Amino acid sequence: MENTGRITSWDKIQRGVKDTERLIGQKQYNMAMVKARQTLEYMVRCLAEKACVVDGDLLNTIDELYKGKWISKSTCEHYHKIRTIGNKAVHEGNDNAYDANQAYHLLSQEVYIFADHYASQRRRTSSRTSSNTRRRRKKRGFGPQDLIRIMIPVLAIVLLLIVIRIFNPGHKEEDPKTTTASTVATEQMPETTAPPVETEPPTTVAAPIYKANDA
Repeated sequence: MENTGRITSWDKIQRGVKDTERLIGQKQYNMAMVKARQTLEYMVRCLAEKACVVDGDLLNTIDELYKGKWISKSTCEHYHKIRTIGNKAVHEGNDNAYDANQAYHLLSQEVYIFADHYASQRRRTSSRTSSNTRRRRKKRGFGPQDLIRIMIPVLAIVLLLIVIRIFNPGHKEEDPKTTTASTVATEQMPETTAPPVETEPPTTVAAPIYKANDA
């Protein structure tokens, strides 16, 4: 939200300078001086927020910014000159072209300085933030992320070995329990003897008997 507020203030400052120039071109000098003072208020308020200056009137805030070295002596004098011209336009109805052009000239000059200072402040803040981030990273040392980076390749290797073992098991070793049980069963099995083969005795042919006839 803070950054959004600063961007809005800068937009208002740029728009105020353009409106002041436009009003002078339209010869509305009184309105141009009033617009220049309003634009100065936006710029001073933005600087006061950075400097942590307590809200006060425009005169005291400008002086506090100068005491805190947020603005230079010449910038402080220009701010007061724009403020004085604007006050005359509001309270006295001043409509002088010279005063209007002087207010616009001083405002344009100081807005340019403000923009350069504002941009340099943002660059320093960004650089300081990035350097602090790098220091925190160096001091952090070995952390969970480093452990994860180490564990990922180790787990990948283990998983690869498991996959190789599953799809290429190689020679399976015999289970010692199965081998022992098979041996015991073989030893306990009774020996079987083949039944004796019956052999037939050799057949003898009786010799023929011849009888003599008595003549």
